[in-house]
Amino acid sequence: MPSIWPIARKSLIPLLVLSAVGVGFVVASSGAATSTPSVNAPRVVPHATVKPHVTSAKSGLQVAYYETNPITVPAGEFKGASPVCPRGYEAISGFVHSNSPKVSEVESAPEFEKGKARAWSTVVNNQDSKPGQMQAGVVCAR
Repeated sequence: MPSIWPIARKSLIPLLVLSAVGVGFVVASSGAATSTPSVNAPRVVPHATVKPHVTSAKSGLQVAYYETNPITVPAGEFKGASPVCPRGYEAISGFVHSNSPKVSEVESAPEFEKGKARAWSTVVNNQDSKPGQMQAGVVCAR
C-alpha cells in the first residue's frame, strides 16, 4: 500500500507555516510577550559604511548602508537610535554592532513618515556591569 505521507507533508507544510506566523503575530501584537521598556530612540543622521552603495545591474535597485557613530550604553541600561535614510531612499532593514556580547538588540523596526519607512529604530540592552558601545544602522533602497 503506498504511503500518503509525501502528499500529506506537502499539504501540511504551508498550513504549519501559516499557523506559526499567526501565533507569532498574536504574541507580538498582544504586547504581553515583551519586557522592553519604552525607550526613546532619537533620529540621527548616520554616515555611510565602508561599502555604502550596491546597485543591481539587472533591476537597477540601489541599496545603501548607513550607520551611526558609536553610542555609549551605560551598564544595565537600554539605549536606542533611529538612523535616517537620505532623501529618495526608503528603509528596508536595520542592523546593530556592539563591542560586547552583553550589549544585545532587543527591538528593531521601521519608522514611517508620510507612509514611507524613512528610518530604522533599534534598541539595545547592556546586560554587563560596565558601559558598552553600539552602532545602529539602516539599509536603504530606491
